[in-house]
Amino acid sequence: MQCESDGNSIIIVVEKTADRVTIKNKGKTLYNQDFTDNDANCRQATTKVKTQVWNYDGELGLGVFDNSIIGAQTQLTVGTESSSCFIKDFDYGQADIKMIRNVDSAKVCLNQCARQAGCQSMAFVPANGDCWLKSKLYGDNPKPKVGVVSANLLCQGIRVANNCVKRDFDYWGADIKMISDVDSVMDCAEEARNVEGGRSVAYQASSRNCWVKYLDNGARPEDKDGVDSVAIKCLDRVNIKLAGGKEGLDCFEEGVDFPGADIKNVNPIYTIEECDALCQVEDGCIAITHRPSTQDCWLKNKPNGNGKAFLDTVNSINFNCFTLQAGLGDADCVQENYDFRGADIKMISSIYSLDDCVALCADEPGCASVTHQPATSRCWLKNKRFGADPQDMDGVNSRNLQCGDVWCKHKKSFLYTYANSPVVRFESLDEAKEECKANDACNGITQEPYNSDTYSLRRGPTIHDWSPTDETSYVLC
Repeated sequence: MQCESDGNSIIIVVEKTADRVTIKNKGKTLYNQDFTDNDANCRQATTKVKTQVWNYDGELGLGVFDNSIIGAQTQLTVGTESSSCFIKDFDYGQADIKMIRNVDSAKVCLNQCARQAGCQSMAFVPANGDCWLKSKLYGDNPKPKVGVVSANLLCQGIRVANNCVKRDFDYWGADIKMISDVDSVMDCAEEARNVEGGRSVAYQASSRNCWVKYLDNGARPEDKDGVDSVAIKCLDRVNIKLAGGKEGLDCFEEGVDFPGADIKNVNPIYTIEECDALCQVEDGCIAITHRPSTQDCWLKNKPNGNGKAFLDTVNSINFNCFTLQAGLGDADCVQENYDFRGADIKMISSIYSLDDCVALCADEPGCASVTHQPATSRCWLKNKRFGADPQDMDGVNSRNLQCGDVWCKHKKSFLYTYANSPVVRFESLDEAKEECKANDACNGITQEPYNSDTYSLRRGPTIHDWSPTDETSYVLC
């Protein structure tokens, strides 16, 4: 495209009327679009044509500013990946929530927006550190302005969503269907939302093929060059955050550090939501600590690192908290007048509810269940699901931290004797688990590398941990 230029900058002409915006260069129309009342830069337009000439030396990005994008149904599987969400010499004018003085950088200003209720964008003035938090994606009057840096959470959300993607990794198996001619892994994820039961995808850019899966990580996740995969639940966490949802609000621990137990440090990570997304695709990650001022994200393999500490420059999340929240108020999780006897880690006094007792378990490394006695306000934390000797007992209530069935994985192990005849092998571990629970003879599952890594039901019950063929076994914990 040939653009009119004075040799130093591109010159464009924007014309606005009551019902149309037009962008011209050298007298030719480059862009023409009708607009509505939602288009913030045209809200005050009249039938008189307004002509404006902008000299802009930065990256050229054009579009109608539509403040109606964010809402309860926001999905961040659309849009392009962006190396930066910050637009220099541009002001998302007006629609101010408040102004914060002496902010160190545009990145810190954007993080302030992420923490402020109702904030959708920000404008930052590097010269004096003023940070203006906005209630609309582009303010009410977006326009070029030298010395101002602007950004919005929609762009940041796309960055976070991209961190949900596992590159060169295949969520193999558990296919519902394959869709052809898909442009990107994010478009593939959008297709999955339209497929009943779609929970994850694998995408191959070279063939533009998109496989929609009925399991969060496929049946057998594995490294594979040229294939990218993403779980829909990771993207949904981002969508809830930007749509103003409250998921995980009580799990955010401001001014708390989880020191030690690091898997790795990642930098730059601008918000704790982006750090959250990285943890979800990192094997063994169960907690995070994030420092906004330095954009550091630490991924942890213990729920509170090596123990909580107060540090006002960082914020942390223990992902056991999400497990806890999933079971709160669920009657099926709680066993009343029932004692998970034994397997005690410790007893804590003055705990007035079962929910508070379970919250302590979520913070305790190795805790798997609790028993609570309302009459004495005592809480016992346990290192085994159901304790060591579960039994009826009036006046106490018990709960596992994670409700439902939990399977333990044993590498380089096997169980003797097939549990069904003729032998049936399963490509999906989840399918094998369901069949095992329905089969009274089944006490575990063994994955067989010599049979294309399929899963078979085994009688056991002894787990032999010396497999010569590198088998892996699964039993109910």
